[in-house]
Amino acid sequence: MKDSNVIVALNRVLTEYFGHPCIFQSFHVEVGTEEHPQMGVLQGMYLGYLIFYCSEALSKERTPQDSVYIYSTQPVGSNFKHCAYLLLGSSLRKKLLKKMLKHNG
Repeated sequence: MKDSNVIVALNRVLTEYFGHPCIFQSFHVEVGTEEHPQMGVLQGMYLGYLIFYCSEALSKERTPQDSVYIYSTQPVGSNFKHCAYLLLGSSLRKKLLKKMLKHNG
């Protein structure tokens, strides 16, 4: 079954991964820079994180083995807003990027 748009596809990935209804809000990728006296500007650490809503408050310890770390959970009405780091090698990060590329390309 083909999803009607990328947001529907991302919601499906999150819901399957966490086992509760989830709604995608945003995905952020940041790469910092460092100044080096001899070498100029260098690329710093990569950081990817995800903001999404879920019907359940997810545990911070839920997925450390999969390189996903939920660092913030806030109640919003009857749902919970989660912020999660998606570390390099995370299967969730790979699934989300694959869906984004499929719908974008």
